[in-house]
Amino acid sequence: MELNEGKKKNCSWTCLTFAQMWPGSFCMNLQHHLKCNIPDSVDTWTIHGLWPSHCEKCCTCWHLFKSDLEDLKPQLLKYWPTLINRSSFSFWETEWTRHGTCAACNETMNSPAKYFGMGLKLWNSYNIDSLFSKAGIVPSCDQAYQLSNISSALKSVMGEDHELQCLRNSENQQFLVQIKVTLFKNFSSGCKKTQEDSEFFYYKPCDYNKEVYFVPIDRESLKILVPEIQH
Repeated sequence: MELNEGKKKNCSWTCLTFAQMWPGSFCMNLQHHLKCNIPDSVDTWTIHGLWPSHCEKCCTCWHLFKSDLEDLKPQLLKYWPTLINRSSFSFWETEWTRHGTCAACNETMNSPAKYFGMGLKLWNSYNIDSLFSKAGIVPSCDQAYQLSNISSALKSVMGEDHELQCLRNSENQQFLVQIKVTLFKNFSSGCKKTQEDSEFFYYKPCDYNKEVYFVPIDRESLKILVPEIQH
């Protein structure tokens, strides 16, 4: 199934946010009823989402089926997995219903396979692991980084307008958790949103006056590395 011509004309958004999550920090922010579950195959930055600006649930009757993603599933499990105690398909289903149905007015994303396939292509285009590796930025529990150095490592590919988001603990230490880049409909960076979308408010812009920790993925100890995360 692809979006019909009438729906294509109703494409009110101008920018897309592509967000990548660091699993090593993600689980620090979980509520008590959620269980962190980082798959053994996941050892990179993962896709959080691909979100058109200021719109959600544009076609709730357009359901996602497992067969839609059959060919992409191995890549999605590695680069766009769920990190909590829910099925990956349930996560993808939520992303499709909330965001994919709005992105589908763009011809390059007008089906579930194209939408999730585009997310995977963008992961390769904005490969944080590769950019960090070239800059000597590696996960560490002990070494903190200057945000200016992290930002500089990203600029060559993401441009000036990427956003670094952090979690903070009770000692006001900050931990890099998410990196977002805002894209035009042609997927080039630098699109300016008129206002910030409201979701994912637990993740705040990092404070450039403070160092930031980029912690390793520790499946056994993630829940106790930072016991008091401020929401």
